[in-house]
Amino acid sequence: MGWTEWTQPQEFRRPVHVIYEKKHNEELGGGIARLTLNRPEVLNAFTGQTYLEYARAFRDAEEDVTIGAIILAGSGGHFSSGGDVTWEAEAAFEESAGSEPGLNRLVRLCPKVVIAAVEGYAIGGGNHLAYTCDITIAADTAIFGHNGVRVGSPHHGYTVALAALTIGMKRAKEMHFFLPRYTAQEAFQMGMVNKVVPEDALGDEVDRWCEQLLTMSPTCVQLRKRSFNALMEMMRAFTGPHGEMLRTHAPDFMGSAERKECLQAFTEMRTPRPYAAYAAEHGG
Repeated sequence: MGWTEWTQPQEFRRPVHVIYEKKHNEELGGGIARLTLNRPEVLNAFTGQTYLEYARAFRDAEEDVTIGAIILAGSGGHFSSGGDVTWEAEAAFEESAGSEPGLNRLVRLCPKVVIAAVEGYAIGGGNHLAYTCDITIAADTAIFGHNGVRVGSPHHGYTVALAALTIGMKRAKEMHFFLPRYTAQEAFQMGMVNKVVPEDALGDEVDRWCEQLLTMSPTCVQLRKRSFNALMEMMRAFTGPHGEMLRTHAPDFMGSAERKECLQAFTEMRTPRPYAAYAAEHGG
């Protein structure tokens, strides 16, 4: 139905981590934006630089009154493997361990509908990002899951609690404590995905959902999103400000031997032994 080709705005044509594009539907008079994580060599893992590029593109899409939806995607056949482990090991606490990671905050606060187009891996922070989006459409090849408690990633608070609101408390605890991998169909059955399609049909399916959005009142859609966000804001208020749980309950964790063992085991591709380090640090 009358789509133009994807084009990059002139000021966004030298991306480092994120490719930002727009296209318009000439029949419906509106358009959509797409942000594609472009670090395929690390399965689109993100860093602080990724957030800066995301934030800039989100601002542009929000300010463009012709844009009705924002699509998040990944290059190289995968959505995202989450936070770059090397960066997380070196990053300041505020960057890597907060209550609500920056990319998720951009999605939540954006007044426009944000759609995750997921193929391949959506792991760790990539999974957080996928289920934080307003709508999640997955290729049948997609795999969802987490690595967090195995690799010493202390993400906590709102974004973790949101999983319980999305798929139920028991499933959310299973996902975060035991780290299973879920197929696209399993994620759909759990309520983490809205639609599953063949991989080669993903782009067309996302376009169809966007076409429907462009026939809806932008003001009314934005009011609906604010209404859903009101519920999430209450939950966020209970989980506390950015990073409060870690500062209160485990203030020394980021530099601990326990965390270093988890990260080192991950890079060495071996089974971690965090309890030995934990016991040694806590008088065991």
